[in-house]
Amino acid sequence: MRIVITSLGAGLGARLDPHFGKCKQLLLIDENDRFDAWPSPTDGYSGGQGVSLAARLTGTECDALITGVINPQAYDVLRESGIAVYLADKGSILELVELVRNGSLQPSTREQVESSFSARSAECH
Repeated sequence: MRIVITSLGAGLGARLDPHFGKCKQLLLIDENDRFDAWPSPTDGYSGGQGVSLAARLTGTECDALITGVINPQAYDVLRESGIAVYLADKGSILELVELVRNGSLQPSTREQVESSFSARSAECH
């Protein structure tokens, strides 16, 4: 399973960046814990970052995404491409990847994504 995770740093010990559309780094981790890290291509966008980033990820051959909060429309883009979305509150990159691999962290539903996104939006206002 190839997993993309939003990250605050470029290594497996880095922490989760909880903001999908505004994340600083993305890590793509394969089944052998080899990874590629790259800065978010949407850094500096003024709007629509989540959907734009989701569209870019559909071309990465990843199977899953781990993040904290994601726009429901971005979630839809990923799910339509067969990419499972996992929501997490916090943790290191490697810890969260292991939770997905061993089944302790389950794919999120659209309802969970909407609830999480609405709660985050309320916090920001």
